[in-house]
Amino acid sequence: MLTCLPFTGGSIPLRLAENSLVHEDIVAFIQEQLKILPLEHLTYSTGPRGSFRLRPALGHYFEEEFHPLLPVTPGDLFVTPGLTSAIDSVVFSICNPGDGILVPVPFYNGFKIDITHRSDAQLVGVTYDELEGYSSLDDLFNQGMTKKALDNALKRARAQGIKPRAVLISKTYPVETIKEFIGFCNENDLHFISDEDICQVCLGNPVLTSDFVSALAIDWMKLIAPTRFHVLYSASKDFCANGLRIGVVYSQNKGLFRSMSSIGAFSWTPHLVQDIWAAMLENKEWRIELHKKNTSLMAENYGIITRFMQKRRIPYYEMYVIFSGKKKAL
Repeated sequence: MLTCLPFTGGSIPLRLAENSLVHEDIVAFIQEQLKILPLEHLTYSTGPRGSFRLRPALGHYFEEEFHPLLPVTPGDLFVTPGLTSAIDSVVFSICNPGDGILVPVPFYNGFKIDITHRSDAQLVGVTYDELEGYSSLDDLFNQGMTKKALDNALKRARAQGIKPRAVLISKTYPVETIKEFIGFCNENDLHFISDEDICQVCLGNPVLTSDFVSALAIDWMKLIAPTRFHVLYSASKDFCANGLRIGVVYSQNKGLFRSMSSIGAFSWTPHLVQDIWAAMLENKEWRIELHKKNTSLMAENYGIITRFMQKRRIPYYEMYVIFSGKKKAL
């Protein structure tokens, strides 16, 4: 959401990934639903892995909205205090100090904190602009160019004495490009991590031809071992609630979850907050209307800023977040 302020020179920051367009709707819902349950909210309750209410609710939500080829069970989910914590916990569990995580460039500026600060891992940028045949940012979504970029990044990291442990993606890629990422991880004994924090946004951008496709909806089991396939999600973007600090890791790697549990006392989402998100997920009618309203308002605001750019002949790259409801197994 843009706030008009007097411009006195300098820069206009657009990097903060927050959306307050439907905050009033969310506040009203939380106030209506909020009820303190002493035995669940004022005790240690079910521990750091996630409540018995939220994980089943998330499983149903994933199956409705992400269309996974395999059932998503509560045992496949680990609740974290936000997506930052999800990335940090996974990286901390799979990396030794100095190991690397490959991330396609450009990436969310917060990844450097998520990956490096506690785990002492290194963020290795997967760059495209130096590749032969590179023409524009569109090449970031091309399967062939992605293969070249990943190979180059892996060689560069190893030449610097860095041992890569995973590839982290966070963009809306075509199916074949997602498969390329997964296959590359399998070939090089790396973990595949898909940040899918934005699933429900559909702005109706006529420039784009690709829908959002979750890695869960791809036949990934034929491409990589289940112990090295992980998907991350949170309430921050689709539910416009960064401040709730709640996210989730999907994985079938029980060793990973044991490792995350061992440090879970340091990053434990309150069960009261878990119940708030569970209530949002369980109320299908409400969340569908919320997502529709959010989509409409985001499209309106996207139009404001792009028309501003066009009028002043300022070049920009079209948004690449789209979800049109065409959900199918691939």
